[in-house]
Parts: sequence; C-alpha cells; structure tokens
Amino acid sequence: MDLASQSSQTEPTHIIDTEAILQRLEPFLNKIHQYSIPHDSQNIDPIPDRSSLFQEFLCLSFDEVKTACEHIDFTNWTDDALADMYDTFGSMDNLGHLVACTVVQSSLYPYVIRLKTSLSRLLMNSVLQLGKVHGNVILNGLIFPLLNTTENNKEVGQSQMELISKLITNSLSPSSRLTLLKFMIAGNSSIGLTRHNIKGIISDYPMLSSSTTTTVPSDTIMQLLNIISSSQPLISLDTMTIRQLIQTSHQVVQARPKDKACMQLLLTLTSKHAQSLVDANILDDLEAVCNESNMFLKRSVLGQIASIRKKTQDSPSGLL
Repeated sequence: MDLASQSSQTEPTHIIDTEAILQRLEPFLNKIHQYSIPHDSQNIDPIPDRSSLFQEFLCLSFDEVKTACEHIDFTNWTDDALADMYDTFGSMDNLGHLVACTVVQSSLYPYVIRLKTSLSRLLMNSVLQLGKVHGNVILNGLIFPLLNTTENNKEVGQSQMELISKLITNSLSPSSRLTLLKFMIAGNSSIGLTRHNIKGIISDYPMLSSSTTTTVPSDTIMQLLNIISSSQPLISLDTMTIRQLIQTSHQVVQARPKDKACMQLLLTLTSKHAQSLVDANILDDLEAVCNESNMFLKRSVLGQIASIRKKTQDSPSGLL
C-alpha cells in the first residue's frame, strides 16, 4: 500500500493526468536524471546548485512529486546525493508532509530494505537529523514500511533493525516514539490514531496490531517496544497504553514462554515506569504474566514488583 492509496481512505479520489505532469516536469526530470546515470560514467556534467534543484523538487505538488518519483531511478544515487536531498528537508519552511513522505518512501525505503551492512556515516547522519526535524515523515516514509516486512512471518533484517534502533534512541522525539509504540501495540484503528487527530500520521499497518489480530507480536516488535520504553527522555505512558503493553506481553508469554525480549520489556516497565504501573493498578496482572513465563529474567521482574509494592505501601500518597 503506497501513500497515495492510504490517503485516499480519508480524501476524495481524483485522476492524475500523468502525461500532462510529465510534460511540465520534463526539464526538471532531465536535470535530476543525471543522478540515475551509473556512477562511473564519464559523461556526467556537474549539476550546479544541487540544493536549489532539491528545493524545486520538494516544492512541487503532491501529484507532481508522486509522478516524478515513479520516473526517477533512485537506486543508482550515491549516498552524498541522497544525503544532500534529505538535508534540504531541514531548510524548507513549508515542507508538505505528503510530499516529504512520498520522497522518503520512494528513495530511502528501497535503499534501506536492501541493506546488508550499516548505512554510511554520511547518510546515517542525514537520516538521523531528518528524524529530529521531521519525525512523522520518518515514521510514515521509512519505519512503518520497514515494520510491514513482519507480515507473512518476515523479520526485519539486522541492518534495518540497527537503523530503526538508532532512530529511536538518537533521533525521534518522545512524541514520535510514543506514536510508534502505540501503532505497534494497538494499530491506529483501535486507538484512534488517524490523520484527523494526530498531525502528520497517515499510515495504516494493521499487521502491527496485537489487539485486533490473532498474530503474536514478533521478537522484533518486542525488542523495539523495549527500546522505545527505555530510551531517554522517557515517554509518558498512560493507563490504556500500559494495559496494552501488559496485554501484548501476556500474548507473547502464552505463545513463547521462554521469550527473552518480553521479559526485558517488563523489566524496563517495572524499573523505569513504576509510577505508571501503580496508576494503572496493574501490578497483579503483571505478576500473573511473569508467573506464566519460563524465562529466568522473570525473577528480576517479580523482585521489581515486590519493591514497587513496598514503596507504595510506605508512601502515604501512593507516589513512588
């Protein structure tokens, strides 16, 4: 499902006159086509003012950008060309969200999904900076499509997982991380995360939902939930989110009693989000989940639960 088809769920559809758009964009496409020529070609003339060219690209309408992306071969672009384009995002005062997501999903996602090693430092720095400035663009254009590979029992690759982890820990804001967590545990259909009430969120990936499907969350999902929950500054977990995390963990423990990532998540919740657990009045449920696990880490989680109970009893206000 591409961005255009996703947005059509909430907006009236219209017919794109591709031929007319291509005629208008011919001069621009001819200039940017030079990036698609094999790197070792000796017939490439230097493109002056690359930043202006990318700004021109990002100022096009959504229909024009979508059409252009379908006719640009990003696969042969060098890392420095991609990095320069993503750096341009930060200099745009009125960057359209749909436009930015389309460019990222068309250029960066295909690059990342083929990775067998880490991103180059140059491109990694640009992507991390993009996540700091436009977190929802990275969510919709890159991370959600990457997590979509968990469908049909396909796991996210090691290189892709490394990139997502770095974006979570070194790039995304707490609000973007919380949005990512909620999508993974509940899906936007059940918790109301639509483009109408959360600015910039337009994706719908139901296979990430643990409460609306019978699919047990993968080890990748559990690892990412733990990374999100433990990254500084800590996200604020409300009662509903805490309960969904415990429900998700219960589902995993029932299917995989020796699952380590699940117990690591529960250890994070008891050590870093103890007050949220108390406020949700869910310590008994959490203890029951631990008792169903055969993973040795459950002893540490049960110890944390006992400590939380003691501190709560010793505190007249019930605050830790």
